[in-house]
Amino acid sequence: MNKSPRSRGILSSRLRWLIVIVVVGFLLFASVSSLSGFWPVLHGVKWRTSVDLIEAESRPLNGLGVGVASCNADPEVVLFRETDVDVQIKVNASTWPFRGGGDDCLDGVVIQLEQPLGDRTVVDKHKGQPVNVRREKNAIEAELRSGERDRLKLMFDSCSRKLQLVFRDETDTQVQFMAVDSNAPPGSGDVCREYVEYNLKERLGDRVLVDMHTGQPLKVSRVD
Repeated sequence: MNKSPRSRGILSSRLRWLIVIVVVGFLLFASVSSLSGFWPVLHGVKWRTSVDLIEAESRPLNGLGVGVASCNADPEVVLFRETDVDVQIKVNASTWPFRGGGDDCLDGVVIQLEQPLGDRTVVDKHKGQPVNVRREKNAIEAELRSGERDRLKLMFDSCSRKLQLVFRDETDTQVQFMAVDSNAPPGSGDVCREYVEYNLKERLGDRVLVDMHTGQPLKVSRVD
């Protein structure tokens, strides 16, 4: 018995769909096979984009260190503007969109300011927002205690409890240091002091103690 035209149409439609499925499957298989050779090329594709500033920190001689949200990505300052009230910065870095994930680190750049940072705000021009700054602090006085090794005690006008020496060095003629603290203001507004102590590598002798924030020598009181 002959099949009806309607039956033949249904079979033809199913056959066409079967052919389409086979062709699509073949193309997908071919694509995956070709990508296995093309993936290393995609893996190396990169472009430059703006990245967030994470934090900033005062450095000796009007330097400003900036941590940025990239890792081993060759960061570059593409905008830098210094005014009386703020320091505006924008940084670009490389990104690899087909690598996935990323290394767990922060890149950094160092900028040379024309004037000490002081109370000025550091602004991330990528986000248009200020970033946290660890600011320089002037040492008020210094004491030297002699023992097996000379030990310096530096006093600062600070109440943050986050004071930290970020630079110290010794030469034949100078002992250099620099301290910073966070933006956190004193809670009560009272005058308070913080101290930092550390041992010198060599005896102070006739060498000059220099605060690298100001570049000025600091008088040392010797304590028996």
